[in-house]
Amino acid sequence: MRPFAALVLAPPAQAAFPGANGLLTFNSDRDGDFELFTMRADGSEQTQRTRHPANDRKPVWSPGGRRLAFMSNRDGDFDIYVMDLLGVNLTQVTNDPGSDFNPAWSPDGRLLGFNSDRSGDFEVYVVAAGGGAPLQLTSSPGVDSVVAFSPNGRWLAFESSRTGDAEVFLMHPDGSNQHNVTRDPAADLNPSWAPNGQRLAFTSNRDGDQDIWVISSRGGGARNLTANTADDRNAAWSPRRPSDRVRLEPRRGLRDLLDARERQAGDAAHAQLGDRLDSGLAALAAGYTALARRVGKRWSSSAGE
Repeated sequence: MRPFAALVLAPPAQAAFPGANGLLTFNSDRDGDFELFTMRADGSEQTQRTRHPANDRKPVWSPGGRRLAFMSNRDGDFDIYVMDLLGVNLTQVTNDPGSDFNPAWSPDGRLLGFNSDRSGDFEVYVVAAGGGAPLQLTSSPGVDSVVAFSPNGRWLAFESSRTGDAEVFLMHPDGSNQHNVTRDPAADLNPSWAPNGQRLAFTSNRDGDQDIWVISSRGGGARNLTANTADDRNAAWSPRRPSDRVRLEPRRGLRDLLDARERQAGDAAHAQLGDRLDSGLAALAAGYTALARRVGKRWSSSAGE
């Protein structure tokens, strides 16, 4: 079995699902170094969006499809950047001698989650999408990585080795209520939210090889969807709610896919649990004002999408 850290730092997926604009984004080294590109779903209109001698990787669309977050080592180490679709209005969101990886948008487009080794090992952070002082959410002796916001923004899923093996954990966007969802001695990796927020897909070798599993976001009821001897990993949910289908990407890297629909699904039990555990959660649905003060930046109403 590959070490957990090696799995976390494996090359990320090189394409992302279309944003609200219908475009796919991906990175390519066709000009000698990794740059960001976009294209139509049929492969047409392939357009280079960044031009820099450094490596630009892991592009992810903002919820409105107007901006791209990505990681780049153009400043000497990997940091998180945001730019608009035309490749202009570039913002360096993080600036630290450590390495910042795997950006993930909050559903309202105001926050970016990411993982970083700036504290000595990989932990999970959030930062305002326009830049500012990041807030460290985790502080464990293991590796915490691969952040995914729930569709309603009330939870973050992430993978952690703090228990001695890789598990899928949940926490609130302020770092509170961190708890293990999967609880198995195998390696459970790459969580991806269902559009209604009630389930998580993840990769696990608990049956001896990598398969795609699903589990309730409240824990329990884990089920193997692929159950074969091949290497199946890195599931991403389709945003189309009626089918509730999982898209599989064998032998590919990390993916995040958010669709802000959980509130419409009426997951009342989950919401009530969150309210009991953190009396301040009700304010999260109206914005991240309190969290913004801790991050050190006030967001204007025009900052989100």
